[in-house]
Amino acid sequence: MAGSGSYYRRVSARLILVCALLPACSFAFVKEPSDAMLRQQAPLACTSSRALPVTDLAIGALLGGLVFATTYAAVEEINDECAGGSCYRPWGPALIGTFLVVSPWWISSAVGFSETHQCRKAARARTGP
Repeated sequence: MAGSGSYYRRVSARLILVCALLPACSFAFVKEPSDAMLRQQAPLACTSSRALPVTDLAIGALLGGLVFATTYAAVEEINDECAGGSCYRPWGPALIGTFLVVSPWWISSAVGFSETHQCRKAARARTGP
């Protein structure tokens, strides 16, 4: 079909944009194999591509780095104004903030990798050793 490549690129670009703005992209779009699919009683219709879990992982890493750097710099700026021993250590707040921001993306990524692994495993079982 003529022009189908540009259609798929547009759809992929929109999906990546949605994933960038929406935490847990893998939760929303990755489909795991059902029990009937695993027992080979139903056609295999699950997600085998690791693109969405990798996207969740990369977005989480990028946002985590940004949050860590911003929080660390903000605490250091507060420390520039502190007197005596009342300064804060920037590592704690930076790590906690990073963990809270990154968690939805990385949990979604882990679930997505697990579900795509199950789909690939089911596909290999159907084709034989």
